[in-house]
Amino acid sequence: MAVQPARGEDLAGKSLNHDFSAALKLYSDEPFGTRLFVQLRRSLTPAQSIAEKIPGSGSVLDIGCGHGLFSLALACAQAERRILGIDPSSAKLEIAARAGRTVPNAEFRHSSTEDVHDEKFGVILLIDVLYLLPYEHKLALLRRCRNLLASEGTLIVKASDTHPSWKCAVTYAQEKFMTGADLTLGHGGLHFLSCQENNALLNQAGFITELHHLRHWTPYPHVFFVARQAAL
Repeated sequence: MAVQPARGEDLAGKSLNHDFSAALKLYSDEPFGTRLFVQLRRSLTPAQSIAEKIPGSGSVLDIGCGHGLFSLALACAQAERRILGIDPSSAKLEIAARAGRTVPNAEFRHSSTEDVHDEKFGVILLIDVLYLLPYEHKLALLRRCRNLLASEGTLIVKASDTHPSWKCAVTYAQEKFMTGADLTLGHGGLHFLSCQENNALLNQAGFITELHHLRHWTPYPHVFFVARQAAL
């Protein structure tokens, strides 16, 4: 039976807890390790503040969607949204596709932004992706995102600040383990930037930005940027 997303209700101000619970149930047939992983991702990522910046309708591109949990929660929340999740990991995409097989407004593709060239999106998400890329690759990806955005579209970039230093050290140690264990695809090293450096990078790619610091119980320096295309 297909999951029926909510209709006609703006997500802003509405808790994602119910929608994440619905999305997590979609993984019930997966092995215990997979279910534990997506549950931990849900617990460690402050998604509510990010979700409040996403309109209740329109097209959303989730770059580096992984197992697809955030994509599916957004799709379950609003039937008027069309979610496309892409990721370089075919194994994670297979899990996402299985979990989302009953969610009609979510699609997952094993592809990169270079393969998505004939579509425009109202929102593009980069959730904990940029730290895996060297500077020039970050800049190239952000410029591709700019070309994929609709004229009034929004790019949301979730990142980790380099301050305070102890939180940065915790984040670095975790991601060093994750990439070393191949739980996260990233063989080019870790490339964290400060808020100021990420802001300058987004400006260089042609965006104007709003910076949001995320208050969360976890020992990570969570921040996110809401970026819109600067006038040429």
